[in-house]
Amino acid sequence: MGAAIPYEGHLLVAAPDADRIEVRTRTGEQVSVLDAVCPEPGAPTVTRRGAVFGCADGAVVITEQDSAFTAAK
Repeated sequence: MGAAIPYEGHLLVAAPDADRIEVRTRTGEQVSVLDAVCPEPGAPTVTRRGAVFGCADGAVVITEQDSAFTAAK
């Protein structure tokens, strides 16, 4: 498991072997895998706009609305 950060009642977990960000419950069950590709994910933080993971080629911003998580690069 890579870098992780709590966000909106869930854990956002970087899956470095898949270059993806996973949404998990607090007990670790996978809820979804976000569409945005994030090579070498790390350095997560939470801002007013959402959760952010640094990637080798930029950053991914993750937001939540109505229990749905979305990612934008």
